[in-house]
Amino acid sequence: MVKPIPRKLVVVGDGGCGKVTTHSATVLTQSSLLTVFTQGFFPTSYEPTVFENYIEVVDVDGTSVELSLWDTAGQEDFDRLRSLSYLDTHVVLICFSVDDPISLENVEAKWGPEVHKQCAGVKIILTANDSDFNELLYSMRSVLRALQGHLRTFHLVVYDFAFDAEHDAARMPGSLPSSSTGDSLRVAQTPTWLDFSRLNSTEGPNLQYAVHSEIFHLPTPGASNEAVSEWRTKALPSYNSMAIESRLAWLPGLAETSIALNDDFFILRPHSVADFTSALYGNVFRFDKNYYQQPKPVLSKKLFNDAGETSGLVHANHYLSNRFPRRRRPYVLHGPRVMSRTMLDEASIMFADVLKTSSARRFRELKHSPDIHIMWLMTALKVERWREAFLWTYVVANLGAEGVWGTSAREAIKDFFDIRDGEDIEGIQVMRGERWTTNRMRVDKTFHQMGWRPPVRVKYLFSSMDGHLPPIVEPGRAANSTDMCDFELTRCLGPFWSDHLDIPSQDMFKRLAFEESQCGDCLIMALVSASGYLGLSAIFPPQDATYTRPRGTPPSVVPHLPLTPTWQEADFSLASVMANSALPGKVNLRHYTMRLLARYLYVSGATDAQFKGLENPKQTNETLREIDRLKNTAVLGLNDNVEDGEGEVKAILGGWFERRWPKPAPWERTVG
Repeated sequence: MVKPIPRKLVVVGDGGCGKVTTHSATVLTQSSLLTVFTQGFFPTSYEPTVFENYIEVVDVDGTSVELSLWDTAGQEDFDRLRSLSYLDTHVVLICFSVDDPISLENVEAKWGPEVHKQCAGVKIILTANDSDFNELLYSMRSVLRALQGHLRTFHLVVYDFAFDAEHDAARMPGSLPSSSTGDSLRVAQTPTWLDFSRLNSTEGPNLQYAVHSEIFHLPTPGASNEAVSEWRTKALPSYNSMAIESRLAWLPGLAETSIALNDDFFILRPHSVADFTSALYGNVFRFDKNYYQQPKPVLSKKLFNDAGETSGLVHANHYLSNRFPRRRRPYVLHGPRVMSRTMLDEASIMFADVLKTSSARRFRELKHSPDIHIMWLMTALKVERWREAFLWTYVVANLGAEGVWGTSAREAIKDFFDIRDGEDIEGIQVMRGERWTTNRMRVDKTFHQMGWRPPVRVKYLFSSMDGHLPPIVEPGRAANSTDMCDFELTRCLGPFWSDHLDIPSQDMFKRLAFEESQCGDCLIMALVSASGYLGLSAIFPPQDATYTRPRGTPPSVVPHLPLTPTWQEADFSLASVMANSALPGKVNLRHYTMRLLARYLYVSGATDAQFKGLENPKQTNETLREIDRLKNTAVLGLNDNVEDGEGEVKAILGGWFERRWPKPAPWERTVG
């Protein structure tokens, strides 16, 4: 009998970083590295170890190997004792926790030097560990129950990697397809509970899963295959959630409106579709009202390798501020977010170069370029595109339809602000008028008249039909300080007003929308107030106003304004916009601008949401009991950064999940 080849693996890392609980090759299945190799199953719980070692004979490609696995203690108290574990080691596995930045810093500060000193020349494997409590399974169940009958498709985006036909073919459960090659095969990491034969069940919505390599594309049809291939080689495999989210527009079968959730969020109560979107009010956004939570427009190399959200937020606002006014913008609350395919498409085109670079960042910690928070960017972009379309409708399509702001526009401004000939007025004080758009009784009545269920978990706070999203009041200022403004005629209208010069319509638009953005905001407030309690009658062109578009095939027949990365290079003239987004012939400008604005409708809302952290068994029990007592909480986020008793926490949380959502989804694998 051939004696097995001895091989020794030592596992080191900070205490509590998860050396005993490393991920298996299947997403969302927690496993113990030691238990899997020595006992052949995935454990559901474990006890913390101080020093453990296991020996098992395993078969590796037909060769018998005696694998000796040594688990060590990371605490300083055991430093001297741990040095005894390194003798005759062949491989060292250094672990760190993705939830604990200090454990990653200690890889370089402590574990690397220790390993090189104790057993120089051995192979080192660096492993990132994360805890999993089967949240994805129950997160999907929660959404399925809360929106029962209103969902078409669940999209599950999973990691994949190239299949090594030479080395991995023997591990396949069946034979390889005759037409396949090593280059064409890829391995997808999918949940163990997913039943592939039931993805299109008649019992409920379908489930589609897509792997990263299917959605990592560029919005550049003219790009060479070599250039795209080079970019994909840099971008994949990706471990950066912001990079992955930036490619979601390429999900097969993606609806115009989707709800995007991470697996640590749960919907606790039944919702209506209007809690997320409607044709009447647009997408529903939940903004944080904290002034200091708003990301600044910053491009900072110091933040390039920030592992949190800050880098993606401030850099997204920087590039957004190159295209729109430079200012702080509100943070979108962490939780289920409404995702618009239209806005994903527009962002992918408008910021193509930036997103091409950021989506090639495999890790957030890389220093060569910034992350872009696409979920925040997409939401802020819709807010800005509405504002832009609003001002363009009034300035270009209405007063400037002839291509110039001249005498007729000057008279229209005088009439609008009630300025008599000869009056020397420097400015107009504008007050925000009373509006009924988001009155709860009116909202409910409007939905009922359409035969639709009104929002039940969200209170509408502000509608884009009432203008531009009001800025968050800076601490120390009066609560109503954003309800008034001064429209300074000379500063806002420039030589058109002061010198009676005729100005091209698009130049006046750029002045009001971007160069003097506060003037544009004030003009919006004035126009909305002049429109009365409801509607936007003050901004639209006359009903019979038309533009005759010359012959020629437009790139698109969807009303939209330029998709350039900066406002300076954009051509906002009526002729240019019509040439790129309208069919030849007479175009009714009122109908066109209404369709343009409808593309960007939105409403901001508030809902009862809770975000809780789980730390240890006792605190977990207390937290879950508190959640059960909160009868109005609609959305729950759970941060499972468990510091102690992970196995017990998993059992407690699993029982709570099962009591909350016991009914399996149609695509779940049947147990037993």
